[in-house]
Amino acid sequence: MNTERKGVLAFGELLWDVFPDGAHIGGAPFNLAAHAVRCGLGAQLLSRVGADDLGRQALAEARRLDVGADFVQIDPTHPTGTVSVTLDATGQPTYTIHAPVAWDFIAADVVTLAALRQQRVDAISYRTLAQRRAASRASLRHLLATFPTAPVFFDVNLRQHFFSRFGCAAKPRWMRRTWRTSWAHSSPRGGARCRITPRPSASGWPEKQTRIRVVEILRVAVR
Repeated sequence: MNTERKGVLAFGELLWDVFPDGAHIGGAPFNLAAHAVRCGLGAQLLSRVGADDLGRQALAEARRLDVGADFVQIDPTHPTGTVSVTLDATGQPTYTIHAPVAWDFIAADVVTLAALRQQRVDAISYRTLAQRRAASRASLRHLLATFPTAPVFFDVNLRQHFFSRFGCAAKPRWMRRTWRTSWAHSSPRGGARCRITPRPSASGWPEKQTRIRVVEILRVAVR
């Protein structure tokens, strides 16, 4: 992450959307990071891929787009995440999000968190889907505790069966995270878009000078 530019740390899934005509790099955290770079910010991804061809291709694509991949971990056991996408007669997609995959096991151990402290982290983004399993859920908790004053962008995206009426993965775990949320966005299934008034931050990311909007797939616009 370029320390001269404001830095976004995106936590969560790095995956491939597999359409009938081929695979495309994706995952909302990755999309957000890539858009942040296009808007002139620095962006780092905390994620996990498999020790496979798709994982190597995902890392190469992240670097091509100038998305920081130093904290994308290699999982020796679980495969790189994929989503199978089918289209109906009208072109409407249906998604099958496969599990378990590498990004279900993102680690935020002492070494990783210490290295992240050396980065410029002015804002953190995460979403509900990456909390579907205990390992990544715990890592998110440790990450937020490591950067207690950083503004947080929370994407409420309820997919397949990876949530309950309380939130993500049964019990209101994602709701417990919202006390640290500066901005929130919801997919159509998750309800209307909402904005939560941010509390003062020592990170140098004042609301007067910065506004985050979500357009289409988590495009970040900073002005």
